[in-house]
Amino acid sequence: MKKIFLGLLILTTLLSTACTNIPLTTMYKMMTMKPLDIDPRQLVIAVGSPQGLSVKDGGIILDFSFKAPANNLNLDNKFMVKVNKDYPIPSELEDETEDNRKITFLQLDGKDAETMYQAQQTIKKYREHHEDGSGTFTIKIQSVCMNKGFSADDMEIDLFVKLESNEEFFTFMEGLDPTDFKSDKQKSSNIIPKCES
Repeated sequence: MKKIFLGLLILTTLLSTACTNIPLTTMYKMMTMKPLDIDPRQLVIAVGSPQGLSVKDGGIILDFSFKAPANNLNLDNKFMVKVNKDYPIPSELEDETEDNRKITFLQLDGKDAETMYQAQQTIKKYREHHEDGSGTFTIKIQSVCMNKGFSADDMEIDLFVKLESNEEFFTFMEGLDPTDFKSDKQKSSNIIPKCES
């Protein structure tokens, strides 16, 4: 490629609030990573939460898009990340399972991982001959739900990301408020929906 991916690289939640803590190491990671080189099959998202809150399939959305209007190229992919109950807990996240907390791992399914990979190849091929265009790579916590043991006094959620299988998870965001993840239909209420059985 003549140049690196020139678009905006964003890993973010649905809202950024005053109480949200984004570590400096995360800011550096965001500035140095290249979204076109991320292997979608190796990408893992982990959510640390109290036992009374859960993230289900589709609770996290991965948005990968690229637009080059001058050449009529428009890639707009939104993937619903799936829970992987069999993913082993790595040592760097063991603390997330203490003090009545749990960790949930999510990944793209095979079809979505392949779709994202093909989109990456399309962009790379395009950039071999063109320098225009911009793109985004966004991770959004769309929703969480409450289950048995939920407490309004214990709702803090942490987000971790792993980009390659030989890397450790890095803390992306800490101290997130789940009432900020409501859908448009739920925005008029502070109630977190109950998990469906």
